[in-house]
Formats: sequence, structure tokens, C-alpha cells
Amino acid sequence: RAYYYFQMVQMFGGVPLDLGSGELKFNTSQSNLSDRNSVEEVYTAIVNDLKYAAEHLPVGPRMPGTVFQATAIHFLAKVYLTQEQYQLALTEAEKLLNPANPYAANSYGVALLTSYAEVIRPTNEHNSEVLFACEHTNESYEFNETAAGFGSGVTGKDDRSLSYFTPNYPSRFKLRDSDAGGVLLRTLEYQRPWMRFTSTHALRQVIFADKTNDSRYHASFFTVYLNNNAPVTGLLGQPLQVGDTAFVFADNEVSAAFKATKNYRIYNPSEISRQVYPGLKKFADPNRKDINDASGRPFILAKLSETYLIAAEAAMRTSDNTKARNYLLVLRKRAAKEGREQAMVDATPANITIDYILDERSRELCAEQHRWFDLKRTGKWRERAGSYSINGTDLFQRDIKSHYDLRPIPQGQIDLMGNADAEKAAYQNPGY
Repeated sequence: RAYYYFQMVQMFGGVPLDLGSGELKFNTSQSNLSDRNSVEEVYTAIVNDLKYAAEHLPVGPRMPGTVFQATAIHFLAKVYLTQEQYQLALTEAEKLLNPANPYAANSYGVALLTSYAEVIRPTNEHNSEVLFACEHTNESYEFNETAAGFGSGVTGKDDRSLSYFTPNYPSRFKLRDSDAGGVLLRTLEYQRPWMRFTSTHALRQVIFADKTNDSRYHASFFTVYLNNNAPVTGLLGQPLQVGDTAFVFADNEVSAAFKATKNYRIYNPSEISRQVYPGLKKFADPNRKDINDASGRPFILAKLSETYLIAAEAAMRTSDNTKARNYLLVLRKRAAKEGREQAMVDATPANITIDYILDERSRELCAEQHRWFDLKRTGKWRERAGSYSINGTDLFQRDIKSHYDLRPIPQGQIDLMGNADAEKAAYQNPGY
């Protein structure tokens, strides 16, 4: 309940509270009247619920995916951070942290994994770093939410995140622009190509500028696509066999002369478009039964790495720069490629700012559906998202109006309310 109200209050502002007790106890008289509680009242209810949960939940999950004490503590820290109660946020977050030995479980049974890629590896979602996940399954019919083929699933809760971030690689990836068709086949490994979202140039080339020392970019994105169809003639006139490299998204710009030495196609960062881009592998589910299925993987909603980021932000806000940097270094050392740990330490600035923390949150959590909340919380939404580029050349501008900080109350809900017209008009958020 606290989790849902936390999502709603950030998106909509004050919402109607129904806590099932006191003034709002359950009753036998149905009513379609609605009054919105204040933001302060909603946050009070959230904090009370999370404090109760942190005390009464089991120390460990009863079964995979169920909440436990660390789940509540993590979200309590995040709520305090959002409320700008930074010392309280730091106190709660630090209950879960073990910076001296981050890979050893503490009294709450949580610990970081030694490898960033392992945290997001399919079939490994029930690990010591994951604090909360939305469970799915590929197996039993009753609870199968993969929506075999093209449906919406037995329960209408299918997870299509694996497809949203996937380019149309079968038709858009071509060895030569003049080719009539593509090379690749749709596969379980490369996901169903819905082509809804792509990453920005700023994420790939600015925030992930260091691809030499930091493992997280290559762990998060498909940058190499292998021929999975039939032998074809490559760019040097040599065969591209099944399993050979067919397409590569270069980490940085490479010259035409270098490209001319390869039998496969290289896409430079400047050549990335809304149609041709590296797909996201974080949500990939190669264990689906059909190439068009939704995902049967648990969707990770909270993990311990974010708790370290919450603590770093709270420490920075309380002017403890040393502690903020040390908490970030735990994650950056973990993210280092083999033999590159010291380089990651050296590349971490001495003075930690909110902009650096936002960059680090992107490297650790990109595409995990935290970003709008992060930018709104830190007051950086317009600065960071008012303009963007996909290829580093074409710049797109957006007018992010002030009332967009809250989202509109669904008109369908307002229409169904029995309140007077004037009350309905006042119910909607300003600007909509």
C-alpha cells in the first residue's frame, strides 16, 4: 500500500486515502463521492505504513519476490529523500549498507553481487541484491503472463519491457543501405522488435563516456549482433556465416578507412537513429517459449545498489562529501572491468555533486523506470530533458511546462464521480 501511494503522490500530488480504519474505515454504504487528501497527509500515511512494515515483516522473504524488512527500509529511505529529510534518509539507508564488505550479507540478509552483469542476468533475479520484484512466470497456465504470441495474457499483466527498447533489427539493420532487406531473423535472444524507445546520445556517449573501465554500458546494451539467418556476402565480398559478427555499434566514432577493413557493418554513434540503435539487454528474456511472447522474468523494482545511491545523495545533501563519495565508490569498483578498479576510483571526482549522482544513477539504473522521478525530485527535469539528441547532431527541444510536474487525473475517473460539477472541476490538477 505504501509503495502504491508513493507512486501516486509523486505523479498526481494529493490523492484520496483509504487506509481501511479510523475516519476512512470500510463501510456498507457504497459511495461515488471522492475528496483528495493533501500531499502531507499522503506522505504521513506512507511513512507510517513503511515503519510498521519494517518492524513486522520477516527478516527474509517468505518466498521469491515477497517483501521483507529490507524492502520497507529501502523505500522508507527513498521517501525521506523525496521529502528532503536527508538525515532520516541516510539513517534508514545505512541500515542496509555494508561498505567495508559490500558482498557479504548483513543482518538483513542483503548484499551486492560481485558483478553488475550478474544482477540483471535472466534467471538470476532472486539474488541477495534484489529487494523487490514483480513476479511473472513462463510455466503454469493460470499464472502465465507471457501472452503467448500476440495477446494480452491470461491476466492482462504481461511485461513487454523487453520489446519496448528493441530496434527492428530484422528489417532496419542492413549491410548496405541499398540492400532490399535485412540480414537478421527475429529471435528469442534479440527480443521482439517493437521499437518504442531508444537511448539518447547523452546517455550513450556522455554519461557512458568511459566504456574502457566501466562494464555497465556493455552489460546493459546489445552492441554486437551476430548473423542468425543464413550465410550472406559481407562487405569485403567474403561470406558471413551463421554466428559471425554482422553488425557492431561502435563505442566511439571510427573512420571510414577502419570500416573498410571489416566484412561486417559498423554503425558510428553519429549514425544512430530512431530506427537503428543498440537494443537494451537489461530486460531480455531468452527463455520465452515463443519469439513474440512477453517476458516471464521477475521485473526488478528495487535493488540494494539503489540504496547505496540513496545514501550517497543523502550524505551529499548533509554536506558529508567523503561519505557520499565512498558510497559511490562501492558501486563504481563493482562496475569496473577486470584490472580497472583503480582507474574507476581515479575517475571519480573529489567533490560529489547532484549532477554526478544523477549520472551515476543513469549508469546503474538506466531504463529501470526511475528517471522521471529522479529528475523531478532533484529539480533537474527541465535542465536535463528539455533538449536531447539521438545521434549527437540533430537536437530536439521540448517545452516542459510547469504543470507537467504533476500528471493529469484520468478524466474517466472524474466522469464517474458523483461530486458536484464545481467539485469535479477543482479535482483536476492545474493546467489540465
